[in-house]
Amino acid sequence: MRQGCNLQNLSLYFDLPNPSIFTNYEPGIKNLRNLHSLHSFTDKYEFLSMLSIICNNIIEYNIIIGKSNEINPISDIIKLQPLEKIFIEFSYSNITKKFIQKIIKALEFRSKTLKKLVFKYLDFQSIELSFITKLECLKHLDFQYCSGLEQKHCKTLSKKKSQINYFSLWYNYDDVYDDVKLINGTKTMIDYVAGESLRRLDLNVVTLEIIREIKESCPNITFLHIKIEEEFQDSVSSVISLICDLSSLKILNIQADNYTHSIIRILGDCLRSVESLYLSFFVDLISFEYFTINCKANLKNWIIPRDISYFDNNTKGFLECVSNYQKVHNSLKKLGVRDREIDKEELKIIINYLMNQGVNVVSETSIALEMF
Repeated sequence: MRQGCNLQNLSLYFDLPNPSIFTNYEPGIKNLRNLHSLHSFTDKYEFLSMLSIICNNIIEYNIIIGKSNEINPISDIIKLQPLEKIFIEFSYSNITKKFIQKIIKALEFRSKTLKKLVFKYLDFQSIELSFITKLECLKHLDFQYCSGLEQKHCKTLSKKKSQINYFSLWYNYDDVYDDVKLINGTKTMIDYVAGESLRRLDLNVVTLEIIREIKESCPNITFLHIKIEEEFQDSVSSVISLICDLSSLKILNIQADNYTHSIIRILGDCLRSVESLYLSFFVDLISFEYFTINCKANLKNWIIPRDISYFDNNTKGFLECVSNYQKVHNSLKKLGVRDREIDKEELKIIINYLMNQGVNVVSETSIALEMF
């Protein structure tokens, strides 16, 4: 700091030095842009209070809230900084409704700047969602592992259409109490975000009616990430068929519980426009072969089912099916396989053969980070 450090990114976790370390030298921390903080220790309150005064250009704020006291330093940063991205994780189960509402109230000060808002472990019972409509620049709205969603929390949203292009609603199924309320709440949220601006949608509450709404109201959606929970698998055939009818869809990521072989067979019969495909569920070799023989889509990026080796212990057979698919389509550029499989000696011949066919065989992790 004495040598003139121009600190722009700061992550706070445990013990902090004296705040004067950051203020006695120029420019020090005055030009801070990105702040990540675990808000569980009292020694941070003074520091966070200082930041809201001496900084004036923090655009990204990631915070994990561990207990419901000393809200003022957090709300002051939200109110006083030109934040464009906010991530808030509520890691403490007894955070009070008053605490959460004060954060929500502070977010309204960011109506002209905030573009991305992520809540993790939020209990919808504690909030009223009308504040979202006041965030005029919001493009990315993400609810991760949240609970308590009901239609009554979302009613005010339906009065105004959003300009959101990335929406994620990933429900915490450990807290599911009423599937009907959950579905109705999800439908109301979809009704709000649906429109020409929506490009990406992540959902783990997937019903035929919800997918139909997406098809009718989201003509430009290019990225769909879904998880078909066990509670909703009765209509899986119709759901997957309707998803395949989304003509604008280019990237499809499907997770599912159990051995849902019907999914990949329906994809083989119906998939057309998708270019990047990630399948994360159990698949047997016969169903996978059916897909590769019948699929009409010209896939460019593909992560083959991550659980195949557990089911059949025959990764080589799956890769041979991919090779036969490539002979017909000649479209595949990248193929992701399980990290532990890629360096196996018995797979080197078939992997080299795929490489000679123009397919870059990489670890599942690397392609998932890049594409999904």
